[in-house]
Amino acid sequence: MKDLPPASPCIRICTLDGVGQCTGCGRTLEEISRWATMSVAEQWSVVDRLQRSRRDAKQAGAAQ
Repeated sequence: MKDLPPASPCIRICTLDGVGQCTGCGRTLEEISRWATMSVAEQWSVVDRLQRSRRDAKQAGAAQ
């Protein structure tokens, strides 16, 4: 199914943190600004990274 572009990960909470990452979707400013012109593969790469990041954060929180 990765032939089709993923939905934008934007959740309309658009605020950048101290390292330039959106606190809503987790993308960097560069990823946000390039999203519409990224290839489908690039978009899926971003989505996959965001999913791994959320999973890792959840596991780290459960370990505490």
